[in-house]
Amino acid sequence: MDTLRDVELQLSRVVAVVQQRLLFCDSLHCQTNQSTGDVKQILDNIEKLHDNLKNSTKELAARLTPLSFSVENELKTQEIKETPDLDSETETEDEFCQDHESSSD
Repeated sequence: MDTLRDVELQLSRVVAVVQQRLLFCDSLHCQTNQSTGDVKQILDNIEKLHDNLKNSTKELAARLTPLSFSVENELKTQEIKETPDLDSETETEDEFCQDHESSSD
């Protein structure tokens, strides 16, 4: 879980930096020392990283989902085991009263 928190914080920082730069200047025009081809290559690499992150996140979520379901199922199973058996052989109060009424006749 610490790794996920670390990734979340790092991504938040990256997004904040990008948004800040977009507010203060057009990032493509501010960096005049890079050619259009270089900028396109960088943007393509960022897009690939973004896709890899999305795929990894989906895979991680898929791995964690069955785990959380199995924990929930285990807890439910444990609750069921601890619940008293309502179909037990002991008589209910109504059954007891009916038996005694019929025997007193």
